[in-house]
Amino acid sequence: MKPFKYLTTSFLFFILLISLTSIGFTMGGYKTDPTGDAGLLDVDIVRLDVEGNLLKITLAKTPELNESLYTWYTYNIFVDCDGSATPSLSDTVWEYVGHFKWRWITDHWTNDSYLMASRYWVDSDHQKHEDGTRYWDKVLEQWVVADPDQQTADVSGNTISFDITKALYRIHYPQLYFFQAFATSGKNLQVNDTAPNTTWVDENSGAPPYSPDPSASLPGIGILLSLAFITFTAFSVKLKRKKK
Repeated sequence: MKPFKYLTTSFLFFILLISLTSIGFTMGGYKTDPTGDAGLLDVDIVRLDVEGNLLKITLAKTPELNESLYTWYTYNIFVDCDGSATPSLSDTVWEYVGHFKWRWITDHWTNDSYLMASRYWVDSDHQKHEDGTRYWDKVLEQWVVADPDQQTADVSGNTISFDITKALYRIHYPQLYFFQAFATSGKNLQVNDTAPNTTWVDENSGAPPYSPDPSASLPGIGILLSLAFITFTAFSVKLKRKKK
């Protein structure tokens, strides 16, 4: 019986390991975008990450601010929580936007960033949905009418990110909570790059595109393996009790 015992233990460990890996993998989604398609490397978005509490874009090159060429550098991450099929710059499609810009004013560069909502859920239970422009106050941890001017973006080298902890609530479809996003960037108030080019990035890395139709949605492999692990463990415990 010992070989069977060791085999069982190894199998359980293997299933648990794959389950945990898969679950972690599906919690943070990303997509890459072609390098050079923007024509300007410091506004060329090559990757967009959509994680549980973070939105982040990665540029092909750390921006080199040059007021003799450009006076504006603008980056946006638009977030949708309603399962819209196609990204759009219209605020009737997206609910939130993380905005960051550098601007040359008089004789120096200044930056500005904020997390704004056009429509948002007031609480995590989705009991109250409100329309209208609001800004996230990270100190008060609530949406307010006026921009609190708190510089919500975190800029590090060629990455720009926004912490969305407590600010955004996912819409709940059967078995799914999700965000999907796309990003734009440009110079002198023009859009030079959209990433990814025609689709959303959601929180399910490597998974098929999200569909709001519950019949078209399947649980992630991590969930399935976790259930298999729990079932197998329960069966093993029950079998051992019978032997006693």
